[in-house]
Amino acid sequence: DGEYLGGEDELNKCMAMLPENYFLFHGKDDLLMHLKMIETLEAKEAEGDLNSPVIEWRDDPNRSVSVASIVFRDKPWLFYRYVSAFAYANLSILSCRILIRSDGITMDSFFITGPDGGFVQSDAAKMVFDKALSRALSGEDLFDEISSLRNFNIKRGGRRIKPVVKISHKDGEKNAILIIEAPDSTGLLSRGARIISQSGFSISYAMVNTDHRMAFDNFHIHSSDGAILTRERLEVLKENIMKNIL
Repeated sequence: DGEYLGGEDELNKCMAMLPENYFLFHGKDDLLMHLKMIETLEAKEAEGDLNSPVIEWRDDPNRSVSVASIVFRDKPWLFYRYVSAFAYANLSILSCRILIRSDGITMDSFFITGPDGGFVQSDAAKMVFDKALSRALSGEDLFDEISSLRNFNIKRGGRRIKPVVKISHKDGEKNAILIIEAPDSTGLLSRGARIISQSGFSISYAMVNTDHRMAFDNFHIHSSDGAILTRERLEVLKENIMKNIL
């Protein structure tokens, strides 16, 4: 039970499609879990179900967090739809890893705590997340509802810390690295992801961490239409994030 059912040739084919940095974050157990989830996703797609990601929840006792692993086919605004569904369910993302196979299948891991911290023990919260994600993947933007449900107050005490936004990009390249460092607040990640998507960019890789009430978000982005990035366009993105992040 739970074993990968594909043969050796299929296993080698799947591993060849993994991103180069996959094994920096995942071991054998994760690989087998992802391959099994991908099998399930492809079976759904073969039956014509193109709008149902495969989700696995497990608890990480070493970090006192729950891990939501999601396998799906990449599409525009996908990362934003994920994080907005977590925000809608009042689940906090402490960190995440976003990886995409060469065939466009995403393997995303979100390290989550419940409203009171610790493991996500409430099945009701997971059900709220599932329903919110289904709405988001159907094209609904949950942002206004999240804004009315959650108070976007910054979770900090003491002095005000100014957010920092950095973009690393070489002329003529289609990809850039976007770094956001800011005081953590409810919905911060969903707001940042929304601005990135609204500005015509897609996220191909993300590393998100929250430490001592500070958020450190690292995104690899590219133009949604595949165009070469310009400094002017990246500066507009940077300004939009600075204006709307808090």
